[in-house]
Amino acid sequence: MAMAQAPTDGEQRRLPFPLAPQEGWSTVIIAAILVLLTVGCVQNLNWTPNSGILTGTTLMGMLLGFALAKQRVLPQWLADIPALGLGILFAFWQTAGADTNGNVRLLWSHLKAWITGTRDGQASTDDVIFLLFLAILTMLLGYVSMWLIFRSRSPWLAAAANAVVLLINLNYATDDKIVYAVFFLLIALLLVVRFNFVERLRLWKRKGLRYPPELGWDVMQAGIIFIVVVLIIGATLPTHIANANVQNLWNGPKSPWAGVQNGFNRLFHVTANTGQSQVAFGKSLRISGNVNLPNTVVFTYTTDDVNGTYVQALTYDNFDKYQWSLTTTPAAQLLPLPANETYGGESVAVTPIFSTIHAVSPWGGDKNYLFGLGEPSLFSRDALLRTDGILLSDGDRYGSYTEWLAKYAVRANESYTEQGLISNATVDQLRHVAMPAAAKPGAYPTDLLDRYTQLPPELSDPASTPALYAAKTTGGKTTMYDKILAIIASFTTFRYSQTNKDVPNDTDAVSFFLQERQGFCTWFATALAVMLRELNIPSRVVEGFTNGKYDQKQQVYVTRGTDLHMWTQAYFPGYGWINFEPSVGFSQFVRPTKSSQPPGQTPPPTTRPANPTKPIKDPGAGDTPVKPPVGITTSGKGNGVSGVITLSLSTLLALILLALLAVAVWWRLLFRKLSPISQVFGRMATLGRIAGVPPAPAQTASEYGATLAARFPDQQPEIEAITELYVRERWAPDAPEPTTLTERWQQVRDGLVRRIGASLPARVRRRNR
Repeated sequence: MAMAQAPTDGEQRRLPFPLAPQEGWSTVIIAAILVLLTVGCVQNLNWTPNSGILTGTTLMGMLLGFALAKQRVLPQWLADIPALGLGILFAFWQTAGADTNGNVRLLWSHLKAWITGTRDGQASTDDVIFLLFLAILTMLLGYVSMWLIFRSRSPWLAAAANAVVLLINLNYATDDKIVYAVFFLLIALLLVVRFNFVERLRLWKRKGLRYPPELGWDVMQAGIIFIVVVLIIGATLPTHIANANVQNLWNGPKSPWAGVQNGFNRLFHVTANTGQSQVAFGKSLRISGNVNLPNTVVFTYTTDDVNGTYVQALTYDNFDKYQWSLTTTPAAQLLPLPANETYGGESVAVTPIFSTIHAVSPWGGDKNYLFGLGEPSLFSRDALLRTDGILLSDGDRYGSYTEWLAKYAVRANESYTEQGLISNATVDQLRHVAMPAAAKPGAYPTDLLDRYTQLPPELSDPASTPALYAAKTTGGKTTMYDKILAIIASFTTFRYSQTNKDVPNDTDAVSFFLQERQGFCTWFATALAVMLRELNIPSRVVEGFTNGKYDQKQQVYVTRGTDLHMWTQAYFPGYGWINFEPSVGFSQFVRPTKSSQPPGQTPPPTTRPANPTKPIKDPGAGDTPVKPPVGITTSGKGNGVSGVITLSLSTLLALILLALLAVAVWWRLLFRKLSPISQVFGRMATLGRIAGVPPAPAQTASEYGATLAARFPDQQPEIEAITELYVRERWAPDAPEPTTLTERWQQVRDGLVRRIGASLPARVRRRNR
């Protein structure tokens, strides 16, 4: 019995499913690593719980994409429909198993509710739907990547598709995640090197050329060395390239990319991300090691403020070593504040400012907060104001404000006007406010001292690390104001860092911060507030935003997620809660230094009016934007991310690669329906036109070839040979055999490209003249 022979290369290509990939299993493995690396970065950011299922959906997509790329039984479009349907069902099944205990009907009800809500313009906060979206996205990413590599034979397109997902993901990541980009570049370039080598081997086999077996490993080694050198050179280049026009085009609040980001945040505004990638506020705030904030535009605003006032959202008063929370007691009130009605501030020494806030991306959290510059006292929409219930004087009816809430949800593209109150207290006046121990009776209400000097038992000990640090730092200072400034001044030797260690279980957050001497705004604000309480000074922390960045073109302040911030307030009798900026690298609050009021004389206690009204105009299309006031300051950082938006080198490199990719695709598709000889002649004429030698209207192919050869004598033999092959193919009875076409074309192409590059500066100068 005769032994069956293995199929030849040509026979193998005709099989419906090849027994082994012609590109080699190493190519399949490198492609799988590329896709899984991208998905691994998505999982590492912990966008939503149960993201571990994304590995399975990615593998399913890659398996389906590889199988469909190799099959030759059905037309491609007919095979794609059931394959994609199977992949989506698998993603649906995996999501149901992870989030709804396998209840497919419950997941379907979530999906229907999401479709209804997004159709009505509501922001979604359903983590289940976001996990389903990621599952389908990763399945499609694996499917498309394998199809592009093994069917379309375009590894650059597969790398570009994964690069887009990776770059979007890294836009929300901390700096330590840049390692994903480094490994991605390494694997992507390795894939291209390997694939191009495989294509070259197939060409050599068809021509019957011999090559040593170890050539494949030699090429891979040389490719790895080249890639490492490229990465090292890239690491030595500048990290930022700033250009105002590019910044406005790419990062402006009305840019296409901002629109995509805001639309995405509306559709998938989840709150489960432990990495803080969403701008959200809640009833508590845990101090974590890292901060990760989105760069999307949250809101824009105009204002008549001239001091660069921060935008407040809520305050926290209770600290338990690791997190802040807002105390709610029976005495606390949730007061209705109808539109255009005002409540007085906590001090008579205030100046009102007016601001118009335009919501771009509705913010998340367990409540719908209203933002306002200074201490908000009036909104043009119905609001709810929560107070601490601690009365500051006989005429006080409400206590200090702690939250400003919207009665009805704030939606995208909605605007409202706010009146805020800015303290007029001068440095001299604040310096003459006595410490609680030396103040007159009643200056500091007992309930206020109990609430705002609260400390956990571990920190109430005078021998605790924060207590000792506060005593040492403020030694020799006699006034409350100077003690606060002394602690802030000591922080100038600390480092602002958005990537830190987590707080150990055997110590408190402030002691750990003083030990490590680094952190972001939450650490600095917490340390100042706790050490003030160690000195029996009432204090609390405030969460909100810095004043953002002024957009000259739009004439509005643009506030992004990266501007989310926390700072500290201390209570001064007669002047209310006074802001202090403890974070290193941020501008201090502007305060007048002197006053005509005699030193030591404080204004009378506040008597808030019951319900005085002061209607203000709602923002409309005809409102004139307020230009930036003189002396306005912007913070240098936004919770660990620079407030100055720059175009990073990685983003610039990605744009350059995408442009080169577009040119490569255009070049490959050029004259694709013509014969090989006609394609080469057409491309040669295209390069000649770019080089400044276009064909004349009445010129024949032979005449144009002679003209081109005369202009480029180094490639004259090859140009003449290609021209002769083209003329014979078009007009001779027998078509020629293009045996040397590829080699001749490569020589002509390389020579023309070099001449184009060398002559480009001179041509630009001539065009400019």
